[in-house]
Amino acid sequence: MPLLGKPHHKGFAMGKVLFHLGRNIEAVRILEEAASLSKDDDNDFILELGARASFALKDPKRAFAAIEQILPTREGIMSSGPRRIAFSLLEEKIRRALSSGGVQTRTEGANTAP
Repeated sequence: MPLLGKPHHKGFAMGKVLFHLGRNIEAVRILEEAASLSKDDDNDFILELGARASFALKDPKRAFAAIEQILPTREGIMSSGPRRIAFSLLEEKIRRALSSGGVQTRTEGANTAP
């Protein structure tokens, strides 16, 4: 089956495009749906991007919820050097934002998740 043949891979591709366009509300929604469509444990890359999009929306609680789903099965992420470092830095930023209480309030009309 081609890489983009599975529904969760299609959702990841669309979520990644939306994330890079700065359309994070839509990216989070699509990435969360894509992660839920995954019938196997092959969704850590989806959850990681969902965490990045949530964090970009100043929503560290939602970002951490995605990270928590990865942590028990993080061997896939931890097997590659650059990806391991990037994931660890993201996790650290999210934990720091949660512990400092530096969560900014959402402003009306801002690009925030529902």
